[in-house]
Amino acid sequence: MVYHSNFNTDAGYRSIGNYPILPLKTTHKGPAPKADPNSQDIIDEALELFKANILFRNFEVQGNGDRVLIYLTLYITKCLLKIATCNKADAEKQLFTMAQEQFTVPGDSAFPLGGMITIPSTRDATDGIRQSLTQLRLELGVRLVQRVYATDPARPNKWWIRINILVLFGGYMSNPSTPLKRKKTEEIIKNGNGDHPVATNAYRELKRVNTVNYAYQESNGHLKPLNGFVTPLLTDMYQITMAYSLWKNQRHNIHTVFDLYFRKNPFRGEFTVFAGLEEVIRFVSDFHFNDDEVEHIRSLIPDCDQGFIDYLKTLTSKDVTIYALKEGSVVFPRIPLIRIEGPLAVCQLFETTLLNLVNFASLVATNAARHKLAVGKDRVMLEFGLRRAQGPDGAMSASRYSYLGGADGTSNVLAHCFFSIPVKGTHAHSFVTSYNSVSDLVDKTLVGKDGKTYNLFDLALKYRKEMGWTITNESELVAFTAYARTFPNGFLALVDTYDTLNSGVPNYLCLALALNEIGYKAVGIRLDSGDLSYLSKESRKMFKTVGEKYNIDYFNKFQIVASNDLNESTIHDLNRQGHEIDVFAIGTNLVTCQAQPALGCVFKLVEIDGHPRIKLSQETNKVTLPGRKTAYRLFGEAGHPLVDLLLLTPTNASSSPDEIPKAGDKVLCLHPFEEQKRVIVTPKAVEELHIKVFDKGQVMTNPLPSLEEVRAFCLSEIQRIREDHLRASNPTPYKVSITKKLYDSLHSLWLESVPIREMK
Repeated sequence: MVYHSNFNTDAGYRSIGNYPILPLKTTHKGPAPKADPNSQDIIDEALELFKANILFRNFEVQGNGDRVLIYLTLYITKCLLKIATCNKADAEKQLFTMAQEQFTVPGDSAFPLGGMITIPSTRDATDGIRQSLTQLRLELGVRLVQRVYATDPARPNKWWIRINILVLFGGYMSNPSTPLKRKKTEEIIKNGNGDHPVATNAYRELKRVNTVNYAYQESNGHLKPLNGFVTPLLTDMYQITMAYSLWKNQRHNIHTVFDLYFRKNPFRGEFTVFAGLEEVIRFVSDFHFNDDEVEHIRSLIPDCDQGFIDYLKTLTSKDVTIYALKEGSVVFPRIPLIRIEGPLAVCQLFETTLLNLVNFASLVATNAARHKLAVGKDRVMLEFGLRRAQGPDGAMSASRYSYLGGADGTSNVLAHCFFSIPVKGTHAHSFVTSYNSVSDLVDKTLVGKDGKTYNLFDLALKYRKEMGWTITNESELVAFTAYARTFPNGFLALVDTYDTLNSGVPNYLCLALALNEIGYKAVGIRLDSGDLSYLSKESRKMFKTVGEKYNIDYFNKFQIVASNDLNESTIHDLNRQGHEIDVFAIGTNLVTCQAQPALGCVFKLVEIDGHPRIKLSQETNKVTLPGRKTAYRLFGEAGHPLVDLLLLTPTNASSSPDEIPKAGDKVLCLHPFEEQKRVIVTPKAVEELHIKVFDKGQVMTNPLPSLEEVRAFCLSEIQRIREDHLRASNPTPYKVSITKKLYDSLHSLWLESVPIREMK
C-alpha cells in the first residue's frame, strides 16, 4: 500500500494555505523551524519511502504533510535524472545549482502538483512557499547525494538510477513539451478538499522495475511482485470462501503439503520447460492483504465474522516453506514443480495465483524451446509476437519466457527495457509504400567512411544500370535508399512489398553495392511472404552472383530473415525442403501457443497433519501421488538423464523416509499404476531436483538468478536430454518412476479410500 506522511497531524506547524512549513534538520537558510536532530524530518521520510511510494499511480492525500511528501518524491526523480552520469563532487554541484534555479510554485501552470496546493493569495505568501521549497530542495540534494554515493564516490548507486528510469512520476516534473508527459497530476493524485474528488479505489501501478538487477526490495527484506496485478486478490472466489470456512471451523492452521505439477507434456511432446518460479517467490514473499483488499473481501462476504477479517489482516507467509525445481529445468509429468508446506488456509490461498504464474510461463518457455530446436542452434530465432499477444501482460510474459526458452531476441521494446532482452527490428511494408517517387527523397546523400559526401541514390542507380535491373520498382529503391541513409551500418530491407526476386532483392543489392563503395556493409533482407524455401535459395544465388561479379566476398553471407506466420511444423517442413534462412522471426504461433492453449498444471493436497492424502478418479492419470515427496534424477553412462524417481520424505518423524539413491547402486524404479512396468537402474550420477527456495518468510535464493542465467541453465538442460525425447515426431517417453515404498503407500491408501460395494 501507499505510505503517508507522519506530519499529516496538525502539530501547530505554520501553514500558507494548505502548505505546511515543517521542521527541518538543516543549515540552509529558510522559514523552516529547527527539527529535533534525533528525530526524522520530512526529507528523511521522503527518502525512506521513495522506493515504495514511487510505484503507485494513485495517492489519496490524507493531510498537509502528504502534499510536501509528494512534492519531494517528484523532486527526487528529477534529481536522479540530473546526476545519473555524475561522480559525487559533480552531483553535489549540479543539485546545489538546480535547487536554486527558477522553478514553478503553486499558481504557475506547470506546477507539478496542479491544484493540490492552494494558490497563494498574496505575493508574500508566494515568496514564502518559494523560500520553503528552496530550503527543502537544497537540503534534500545534500542528503540524496549522501545516500546515492554511499558506497562509491565515482558513480551513483545502480539501484537508485535504474528504478528511477521507469518510475511512475518521471514525467511530471519534466519539460511539459516532452512526449512522455503523463496525464495532469490532478487527474491522478486526488485529495479530498472538494475541488478534487477522493479516489475510491487505489489501483496499483505496475511495478516498473529493472528486473535484470532484481534490486527492488522492501526494507523488511520481502521481494515484491513485478506486476502490480499479482496480489492475494488475484484468485478464484472459492479460495476465499474455503479460507473462511477453514477459519470458522478451526482448520486453517493445520500443517499441510501441496504439490504443483502437470499431468501431460504439451504440444504432443515428451518434455516441458519449467518457468515462472521467480514470480512465485516474489508473490509468496510479499503475501499479505492490505486494508483495501480486506475491505473488499468483507464486501464479498458481508456477514462474515470480524475475527476472520482480523485474521486476514495479519496473514503472511511467515509459516510457509517452499521447495522447487530450478527455473529453466526440463521437467516431466507428475514431478512436483513446486512443493508448498504450511498452514492449510494460507497454502490454499496460494493455489490459483501460483497456477496462473506457472502455467503460461512454462507453456511459452516450452513452446520457444521446441521452436528453437526446429530452427537449430546455428540459426537465430526471434520473438516477433507483440501485436498478436493476449494483451500487454500476455505480451510481456511471452517475450520474457520465449527468451528463457531459447529465443535469441524480441521485437518488444518494453521487454528490452524491463528484462534487457536483445531487441531487433527493421521496417514494415508501409515504410516502402509510403514513398511514391524520387521527389519524396529530400536528401539523397550520405557521408562515406572516408568523410566525403556521396549521392547514395545515384550510386544505386549506377549499379542498377550495370546489373540490367532497370524494371525494378523505383519507389521501392527510393524507400530503400532512405532507410540505408538512416542505418548505413545496419541496412536490412524487407524485399517482398512488390516482387521479391524481380524488384526487392535487386533493389537491395543496388543499395548494398552503393554502401560498399563508400565504406559500409549492408546486413541482409527479410522475407515475409511466398515460398520461403525457394525465395531464400534464389536470393542466396543472387547474393553470390553479385558478390562474384564485383569481387565482394561477404555478399554471399548476407542474412536472410523469414517472418511469414511461421510455426514449428512449417520450420520442420522448410528444413526438409532445404532453405537459406539465417533468422526465423516467429510471432503469433510462438506467443499465443496456438498449438495448445494451456499447460494444465494442478495444485493438489498430498499431506495433512503428517498423514498422506490422495485424490481418486476413474481416470488413472488424475489420481494423485500421496505424501511429501522429493525427486531425484538418475543419469546414465553417457551423461543423459534416464529416469526421474520420486521418493517419500514424510513430514511425520515417526514415518521412515525412502533411502536416497546413490551413484553405482542398483535402484528399483516402478511405474505408479502399472505394476508390470518396472526397471532396475544403476545410475552413473544422481541429482536431487528439489531445492528449498523459501523458508518461513525468507527467500533462500537471494539474489534471484537473472533472466540470462536462467536462460543459460535452460539451454544447458536441453542439451543434456537425449535427442529421442526432444524430437518433434514420435518422441520417446521419459520415465517418471516411484520407489517401492511410495508404490505401496499409494496403493494401500487407494484401497482404504475406495468403499467396497456390496452386490446382491
